[in-house]
Amino acid sequence: MPPKLSLAEQKKKLKEKAQRAKDQEKREKDKDRTERKAQEQKDRIFGLKNKHTSKHAQQFVQDVERNMKQLPGEQQKAEAKKRENDKRKAAEEQAQRELDEMMGLAIKQPKVPEGVDPKTIPCEFFKKGRCAKGWKCKFSHEKNTRKGTEEIDLFVDHRDDAEKEKDSDKMDDWDQDKLESVVKEK
Repeated sequence: MPPKLSLAEQKKKLKEKAQRAKDQEKREKDKDRTERKAQEQKDRIFGLKNKHTSKHAQQFVQDVERNMKQLPGEQQKAEAKKRENDKRKAAEEQAQRELDEMMGLAIKQPKVPEGVDPKTIPCEFFKKGRCAKGWKCKFSHEKNTRKGTEEIDLFVDHRDDAEKEKDSDKMDDWDQDKLESVVKEK
């Protein structure tokens, strides 16, 4: 009587058996696929072998025959290499995302001073390429924004202030330095 296997060993044997069955199915599918391809290629060149007048037809026949002779193992190697490259790229992207997440914790947005439009302050996350808010972000995503410009009050006419300043600037109130600077200008 054979010794009893533990539960883990039984599961392992079942997994191996399932893997062998999958491999067998895969081999059968590959064999069917290659047979189908060969038949399709034979159908494509049906009647073209005897046409000696058309150079294009002969070239096509040669290409099809060359493809039929190509080993299926080479195709599998190419597919395996492609899968390996895809896995490597996915792993690199994952590592980059993790690094970006860690670095994202170090990025701090500046505080908005009172009376300053936040859209005039550039977004630090956008500068680093990490801003996920897009157009919803309250900071500017433009490269040439001036940092911290004040908002313009639309309800105050600043022209009146300039005129009052000119009116209040009388020659009687000037000191010697101001008088000399005006004389030099004119």
